[in-house]
Amino acid sequence: SFANSCYCGERMYNNMQEEAKEDPQLAYAAYTKGLSHRWTFVQRTIKDISELFNPLEDAITNNLIPALTGRTVSDTEREIIALPLRYGGLGMQNPVKTADREFYTSNSITEELQNLICRQDPQLANYDKSKMLMGKQVAKSVKRGQTEIRL
Repeated sequence: SFANSCYCGERMYNNMQEEAKEDPQLAYAAYTKGLSHRWTFVQRTIKDISELFNPLEDAITNNLIPALTGRTVSDTEREIIALPLRYGGLGMQNPVKTADREFYTSNSITEELQNLICRQDPQLANYDKSKMLMGKQVAKSVKRGQTEIRL
C-alpha cells in the first residue's frame, strides 16, 4: 500500500543520515538523482496525497539535511534548501508542498491523451503532441514563477 511505501521511504531517509555523515556528496546525489524521483512519480499519479508525505518531509528535514549540513536548519533555511540550484538552493524540495502541483500539472498535460485512451479513439495515432509540449512549457513557467515569487 502507499502508506506502507511511505513508511519504507521514511526509513530510507533515516538510513541515509548515516551515509551522509560518511559521504555527504554521495548521499546528496542519491537523494536528488534517485530517491526524490520515486516520490515525484507517485505524486503525479495519485490525487490528494500531500499530507501522506509529512513523515518523509520530517525525515528529510530532521535527519537527512542535518546530516548533510552538520546542523539542524530553521524553517526559512529549509525553504532556501528547497529552491532550485539556479536560485541558490539545493533542489531538495518539500514533498508535502509539491504533491498537489505535480498531480495537477501531470493531469493537465496528459488530459487530451487520457481522453483518447478512455474513449478508445481510433485517432490515437493522430494525437497532436504539440499541445502536450505546450502544456509542459506552461507548467515549467508556472513552476519558475512560483519559485521567483518565493524569493
